[in-house]
Amino acid sequence: MRLVPGYAETPAGEIHHWSVGTGAPLVMLHWTPASGRMYARVMPPFAAAGFRVIAPDLPGFGRSHRNRVSPSMPEMAEDMLAALDALGIGEFALLGGHMSSTVAVAMARRAPSRVKALVLDGLLNLEPAEFAALVAGFAGRSPRPAADGRYKAFPIEMTLATLHEWNPDFAVTEETIADVYDLLADYVQMGYAPILGYVEPATRPAPKPYPLRAELPQLTVPTMLLTAEREALRPAYARSLAAIPGARGHEFAGVHPLMSKREAEYVAVVAGFLKSAAGKG
Repeated sequence: MRLVPGYAETPAGEIHHWSVGTGAPLVMLHWTPASGRMYARVMPPFAAAGFRVIAPDLPGFGRSHRNRVSPSMPEMAEDMLAALDALGIGEFALLGGHMSSTVAVAMARRAPSRVKALVLDGLLNLEPAEFAALVAGFAGRSPRPAADGRYKAFPIEMTLATLHEWNPDFAVTEETIADVYDLLADYVQMGYAPILGYVEPATRPAPKPYPLRAELPQLTVPTMLLTAEREALRPAYARSLAAIPGARGHEFAGVHPLMSKREAEYVAVVAGFLKSAAGKG
C-alpha cells in the first residue's frame, strides 16, 4: 500500500501527515525528534487490519508548522485535534510514543468523547533521578559554533545518541545506515533554534509543565500502556499502569519492536487491543 502525504490547515498553521487505508481512523503520534515517517513500515499492516491510519508530524517537527515557540503539550494537542477536524475525522483511536504519549493524554483529556481507545507507548512519567539518567547520554553536546569544531559533528552525534537511547544494541552497519539518515533528516528539519532549545533549555522560553501524573488517573477512555524490557522509559511503566483506571499493559521482550524490526509483533498487539476496545475482538 502506498502512503499518501497531505496537509491539514489549522488556526496555528499547516500539519503535515501521512495516511493509508480506509477503515476506522487510527492516529499515530511519533516519538521525538522523529516525524510521522517513523511509522512507515507499520502503517500498511495496520491498514490491512482494517484501519485508516494517519501519522501526523507534531508542530515543530517534520514538515508541520513552526509557528509556536516552545509549544506546550495542550497546545500540541489542540493543533492535532484541529488537524483531525480539518480532515473530517470525528472519532478515532489514538497512539502516542514517548513524548507524544503526553500529547495523546492531553488529547484524550480534552476530547474524551472522540478518543475511542488510547495506546501509550512509553510515558515520561519519570522521577528526577530517572530523568537525569535518561538525558545523561546527551550531556555536553551543543550545536553552537565553537573553536573546537565539534558543532560540525553535532547533528549526527545527536542522531546516533537518540538511536542508541531507543535501542541499546544500535550499531551503524550497512543495514542500519538508512535509519541514521532518516532520523538525521527529521532532526535537522527542526532547525537551529528549536534544536538548541532542546539541548540547552535556558535558551528558549519554557512551556508550562504538563501535570501528567495528575492527569493519568482522570483518563476515562480504554487505555493500553506499552513498554519493553530494554526500553528507556520502562522505569515509569509500573507506576503509570497503576495510575490509569482499568488500563491494560503489555511488555515486549528485549528491545522495543519498532527498533528491532519486529513490526508484525507490534501491529498484532496494538490492533488486538484496539479491536477488543471496539468490541470486535
